[in-house]
Amino acid sequence: MNSSTLIGIGVALAMLAAAIFGSAPSALAFVNLPGLGIVLGGTIAALFIGYPISEIRRIPQLLRCAQ
Repeated sequence: MNSSTLIGIGVALAMLAAAIFGSAPSALAFVNLPGLGIVLGGTIAALFIGYPISEIRRIPQLLRCAQ
């Protein structure tokens, strides 16, 4: 992972935190479990639609090698 990726992630997280803590009386106001379920469920469904199962089975192996 190159340095510009890390900088981008850091800036994105800082801006997100500033928006959450600066605009709501409670950060828990931004927690939406049904919405999270919809997003994660849709992402997983799109993964299975877009790729064959043989490629999906390789994901854990690829994640272990990336560390």
